[in-house]
Amino acid sequence: ELQASAVNDLLRCFYHQRPEGPTMSGSYLQPFPPHEMEFICGLFSAERLSLRYEELLDELCAAQEHFASPTPAVEYSSNLTLRSDKTKHTRAVLAPQQVSRAPLTTAQEIGWEAGTATGEQAMHHPFHLRTSANTQFQDAVEKHTWGRSIGGEFSKFASKKLVSNGGFGMGI
Repeated sequence: ELQASAVNDLLRCFYHQRPEGPTMSGSYLQPFPPHEMEFICGLFSAERLSLRYEELLDELCAAQEHFASPTPAVEYSSNLTLRSDKTKHTRAVLAPQQVSRAPLTTAQEIGWEAGTATGEQAMHHPFHLRTSANTQFQDAVEKHTWGRSIGGEFSKFASKKLVSNGGFGMGI
């Protein structure tokens, strides 16, 4: 019989002693999903202090029946077609964000809604800084070394920095 005090041990054993702590990607790994602990602890009450294995399985099967089925993929409904396209190196018809109805991994959440911004957000570019003053200065040095004119390749700010930091005679 399962006691309420042993639910934590049961879940840790079920998830094969998965370590708890921060991951290299910056997220935090739980030893088991917290909602599973809440569900199993919710099966206990003042009158019901322990659960037999058969009762636990019946409750889990009943809960499983009420879960919504996962949404199917958009582009491929057959694994055979997917494997055939991968073998033949056929390009995907849809963009990566359109292949599934929702992000499948945390990495896909970044940029999932890209291109759907409206209003003031749509006017800003996600990566505005294409080059820096230091990069432009180094490019100017290399072009000057090879005898090419670099006058029209700087922003106003970079031109001022170049002149103020000894850029005379470099085609400005």
